[in-house]
Amino acid sequence: MSSYEVNTVELSLQGTPTKTVTLAPERATIVRELADVPIKAGPNKIIISGFDNRVDFDSLRVTGHGPATITDIQTSVVLRDEDFDDLYPDEDSTGEEIDSEDPDDTFGVDRSELDSVIAEIKEISAKLAYLDNDKVSSTQSLAFLDSYGRSMHAKDLEAVQVAEYIDVYQRKRSDLRETYEKAEVQITEFNEKKEKLERKRERLEERFEVERDRAAKPSRKERKAKLKQKELKEKKKREARADISSFWNIYTGRVTVHIEGHGDGTLPQDRRDSASSVKKPDINDDITLSLTYVTSAARWTPRYDLMLNTPTSSGSLVYRAEYYNRSCETWKDTNVILSTSQTTFSGVDEHIPILLPWNVALRKHEVMEVEVATDTIPSKKMSNWTGALRASAEGVEAKQYRKSKSMNENAPVRYSPPWPTNSSTQPLPAAPPSVARGLFGSAAPFGANETERQSLTVHQVQGQQMMQQVHAQSAPRYQLFGGSANNDQRTSAFGFGNAAPSHPDGANNDEDEDFDDDDDQIDDDASTIQGSANVLAFRQSSRHDYGLTTTYNVPGSRTLQPSSHVRRHIIAEIELSSMTFSHVIIPKLKPAAFLKARVTNTSTTPLLRGKAGLTVDDAFLGKATIPNCNPGVPFNLNLGVDPAIQVIYSKPKVRRATTGYFNKEDCAIFTRVCRINNTKSSPVSLVVLDQIPVSEDERIRVRLIEPKGLDKGDSAKIGADVSIDPKRAKDWGKGTVHINKDGEIKWVITLQKTVDIRLILEYEAKIPSGLEVVGL
Repeated sequence: MSSYEVNTVELSLQGTPTKTVTLAPERATIVRELADVPIKAGPNKIIISGFDNRVDFDSLRVTGHGPATITDIQTSVVLRDEDFDDLYPDEDSTGEEIDSEDPDDTFGVDRSELDSVIAEIKEISAKLAYLDNDKVSSTQSLAFLDSYGRSMHAKDLEAVQVAEYIDVYQRKRSDLRETYEKAEVQITEFNEKKEKLERKRERLEERFEVERDRAAKPSRKERKAKLKQKELKEKKKREARADISSFWNIYTGRVTVHIEGHGDGTLPQDRRDSASSVKKPDINDDITLSLTYVTSAARWTPRYDLMLNTPTSSGSLVYRAEYYNRSCETWKDTNVILSTSQTTFSGVDEHIPILLPWNVALRKHEVMEVEVATDTIPSKKMSNWTGALRASAEGVEAKQYRKSKSMNENAPVRYSPPWPTNSSTQPLPAAPPSVARGLFGSAAPFGANETERQSLTVHQVQGQQMMQQVHAQSAPRYQLFGGSANNDQRTSAFGFGNAAPSHPDGANNDEDEDFDDDDDQIDDDASTIQGSANVLAFRQSSRHDYGLTTTYNVPGSRTLQPSSHVRRHIIAEIELSSMTFSHVIIPKLKPAAFLKARVTNTSTTPLLRGKAGLTVDDAFLGKATIPNCNPGVPFNLNLGVDPAIQVIYSKPKVRRATTGYFNKEDCAIFTRVCRINNTKSSPVSLVVLDQIPVSEDERIRVRLIEPKGLDKGDSAKIGADVSIDPKRAKDWGKGTVHINKDGEIKWVITLQKTVDIRLILEYEAKIPSGLEVVGL
């Protein structure tokens, strides 16, 4: 080997074709093939430059074909040897020169009469010039004679000479005068004739220009179109060059491949057994190198166009890929493959709030100086429920403030003034408009605008989890029908607006399993969607599945230049043949109906998590997120608040229940009413969620009174008494009510159009005298 000199070959990736580009959601895998690489027998060094400096060189693989052995591979990032202008010169305008002005052409318009008039004008102008010359000649000749006569002296001339001169002078003067006057008359005549001809020429020229302009319009239009097309083409070239220059880097990746050439055509000893033939010895030879590497400067992301139709429960989905190349490499004439082998997506959407168990406990009662008014309970007895029924600034809210301040000094804390002291026989006072109080929060009356509804929203939580959730959910969120939930909430103890805390992360971890029970019932009413016709077709990708990986081959070959623009390709057009719409109402947290769509992926194409442009009933609403969804699997889409379903959540009513004299217990009955009005012109499916407190202390006894006939885990049909209008008692709709072990009450209802119903939640709570209820 030492007898050979190292043969060095320098190659550049600029302008070389690319075999395949496999785009994944996070990176791209590039396969290049360099053919006819010249080598010599002995050691060879192949230097390949032009790699993007963001290439992951740990992923580089070099293979090839030919009578040689790869002995070493080296990678580095170096300064470029060439300038950008050398690789992408700023070419001057080339091609056909296009004049912006009209050519000297008649465009088929007759101008013979005009030319005749112009010829006459020229002829008269020539005659006028001749006559002007006669006038000038006559004047100058006469002046010469006068000058000559004055220069003569009598002493030098004889009388005969003088007489001869006078005779000549008189004759010449008479002739010159005649010539001058004749020229004057002719000049006047020719000038008048010329003026007439000039006016005629102006008229003929004006008429000719109008006719010529009319005849030249098609040619002028075509010429302007060509000129505009040429300018546009040059502009695109400049923009493309500027776009490429924005990704240009003075550093480039370099790969050095050390190869041992077999001059005699033989293979190494460890490969001879697999060789079928031996080539005759040759000093020079050609090999083919294949380069495979990964870069993070190119990728693809899934995007969707989701169109829903609520009256017919129909929809369609356009699944497309958006991909780009933001490296400094140009992948010429390559096959583009979209791979889903690295589908790592993340994001948090707004979810429908979820009721969690509401746990309460006891603590020793402390005497309160402030009386709390109720319907029938005297203030002395009512003091045991004070912690559950009031939220004074120094009571619950001050504790919340201290807790929140210890967690986050910058966390926003809101205060409300204490309730006024009233007689014990008066009704329970209402909370200020901006604070929702009561077991399930207050609600706006029918006709209230969205802002008023939002100001009455209640998110009840407890302890640090409550404060964390309030801080996390303080930002407004986009909803389908406008508005955002206002999370201006207050915490109180048993009986007034203390909702169970949500998930610690503030989101639903499994959206598809949140309401599986009601979704299964709603799915029974799913309708089939008819396919659309007479639409333009798109070239869709061929799909290949291998294990957990799905790839889509983009048809044809593409050239991917560095660009900030995103390229799009439609993967599939899917008709959604299984779709239902339902409403979820959680009046304790927000007196509103959340519209939810449950869509089943009825195609054979798995869907990746990605953003979707959402169109509902021919109105574009914004963007939603479609989760990962395999064929045959449903997914839920939260579409915000539907104002056509009006919800009123009444203020709490608390009354004292009769107990035995020796029981030494305080007993109270709590009542809340949720009123729902369907103003739509069609029936709707509703899921209404509420809750009663769950005791962690056996001394606290909670018993559900309304809905009747329910024990933990039981369910019952909803009777006709829920209809507010007695005339609609038979055809208000249908539904069932169910209670879970965690105290959650669930109404699953099919509500007919223009029906107003009332759902009552009533429960009894007993605690030992001298103690008060606190939330955990």
